[in-house]
Amino acid sequence: MIQGYADFSETYVNSKPLRQYLISRRQTGKAGMRFKMRGANDKGEVANFVETDQILQYGAFETAVTSIRGSVPCYWS
Repeated sequence: MIQGYADFSETYVNSKPLRQYLISRRQTGKAGMRFKMRGANDKGEVANFVETDQILQYGAFETAVTSIRGSVPCYWS
């Protein structure tokens, strides 16, 4: 089981299918509610660290983009 999100959508452009996949994964090291799990721990894991992959397919063309986001890596007390 992962903490994340997955989605697939398909539309047609010039009668060819354009497929989009969106996959987001959360880090499990500091999982929890955003307002309770802030900052970083001793291992360098930050709260709300999310890695998102977007994949587009159109005919023989395929491309992917990965983006990473997370909280500011500082201690919170």
